[in-house]
Amino acid sequence: MPNTIDLLLKNHPDGWAWTKVRAGERLTLNEGVRLICEGDLSALGMMADYARRKRWGGKAFYGNSANINHTNECILDCDLCAWKRPFQPKRLHPEAYVVEGDDLIKRIDEAVRQGAWEIHIVGGITPRLDLGYYEWLLTTIRDRAPHIFIQGFTAIEIRYIAKLHRLTPHALLEKFQTWGLGSVPGGGAELFHPRVRNLIAKNKESAEEWIEIHQTAHRMGLHSNATMLYGTLEEPHEIVHHLDMLRNAQDETGGFLALIPLAFLPANTKLEGKVHGTTGTYDARIFALSRIFLDNFPHIRILWTYQGPRMTQTLLSYGVDDIGGASLDEEIAREAAGYSDNAFTASHLARLLAEAGREATPVDSIYNPAPSRQVLKQASASLLSPL
Repeated sequence: MPNTIDLLLKNHPDGWAWTKVRAGERLTLNEGVRLICEGDLSALGMMADYARRKRWGGKAFYGNSANINHTNECILDCDLCAWKRPFQPKRLHPEAYVVEGDDLIKRIDEAVRQGAWEIHIVGGITPRLDLGYYEWLLTTIRDRAPHIFIQGFTAIEIRYIAKLHRLTPHALLEKFQTWGLGSVPGGGAELFHPRVRNLIAKNKESAEEWIEIHQTAHRMGLHSNATMLYGTLEEPHEIVHHLDMLRNAQDETGGFLALIPLAFLPANTKLEGKVHGTTGTYDARIFALSRIFLDNFPHIRILWTYQGPRMTQTLLSYGVDDIGGASLDEEIAREAAGYSDNAFTASHLARLLAEAGREATPVDSIYNPAPSRQVLKQASASLLSPL
């Protein structure tokens, strides 16, 4: 008995793609380019939603996370970034900061009071911080809030910190694990194609270097995510090139859990005025193609801080099965006029999912079940006195 999608796509120009998706066959790079350039958006949405439902049924995932962006000082000068402040050897730039002392304690305690079960750590690239700082940062979180899962440090941070302290990335990650790190975020991937990467992030590591760090983590048993920044200066085939590189890397080490496509926010960046943000149809096309093309990635995640609650809810019909965390104290998207808002809590995320007909499923970044309410309540009630 043919299903609804079979009937709708039987004689459709994109019916060839549906035949492959339904059969679980991998799309080629050229087929991905064909779909992103010519594919009908409604057909892409149906195929992506089918691929999502085949994996997860009615489930959709969310978290309750807090961010510790421990420094905005950075030696890089990426055109895409609104958040960083330049490194000055003798003293901090007037608008730069480093999280230290009681400030970290207050941030951890506030996360616990808000019921967070995860903390994300992402910072700038700076020689100011020694290895002892990172040990203090991780162990303080681990010891003060043992129930909280820690995801931290993008590939460029790991590569830079390791080089600065004459360690291999593997040796550094071993230390980070000992100090409490649970997984690695996907930030900094931007777009892998060298043409556009040289335009928007010319001083960052290469695509191959980014992938190497993540595969090192995978071989150590650490899971990670991947991001893809779109809506800057890319051509459609460069999106598919990025997805293809990720898919090939995943075939080798299998440690990626989610792709997180990020819609570029141009406000307060050097690209403001040159690019004007994405459209809803382009967002939907990117997310749908990502779900169809990345047959070896379990999850497609959206960050509501980049898309806003309404578009987040809409894209649940275009292959998204994970809407990320509450992102308490998120600063990077906020600096680019994103949607960060501490008043938007995990309960709001759960409601978005319920309204969309999904079974809201609370998890951490490696998709373990969230701690029970009792555990979270006890953690909040038993906060230690300031160190």
